[in-house]
Amino acid sequence: MTPKDATLKDRIAAAMAAAGIRSPAELARRMGIQRQTVYRWTNGEGDKLTPEMLYKLADALNANARWLAEGPPWSPVRPRHLTPEQNMVLEIHAQLSPELREDWIKQGNTLVRLSSPASVANPFPTRRR
Repeated sequence: MTPKDATLKDRIAAAMAAAGIRSPAELARRMGIQRQTVYRWTNGEGDKLTPEMLYKLADALNANARWLAEGPPWSPVRPRHLTPEQNMVLEIHAQLSPELREDWIKQGNTLVRLSSPASVANPFPTRRR
C-alpha cells in the first residue's frame, strides 16, 4: 500500500482538493499556462517540472514546493516567512529557560489583553495618543 502523496500526481490531486480547485483546467487558468500541461501532470505523465513551473504550481495551490517535488517527509503546508521582528521574538524565546518561557508568554498575553480595545476581559482600554 502506498501513501496518498507518493507520486507527483497524487500530491497535486491532494493539494487541488485542499485548495478547492475542481479541475486541471481551473488550475491551469490560475497558473496562466496551457491546460494540457496540467492534465499531463494530473495523469502522471511528464513528472518533470522546471523550477519556475514548480513554484507557479506551488503558488497556485498554496502548497509547499518542496513537498510537491519530493513528497514525504516534507509537509504540504507552505512555509511561512517571518519578519525580522518575529525572528527576534523566537530567538529571545529560545534563550529563556522553560520556566521563564512560561512566564514570558503569560506576560505577553496580559500585555495583548491590556492593549486591546475595551471588552469583558479588558474594561479599561489604553488610550491611543
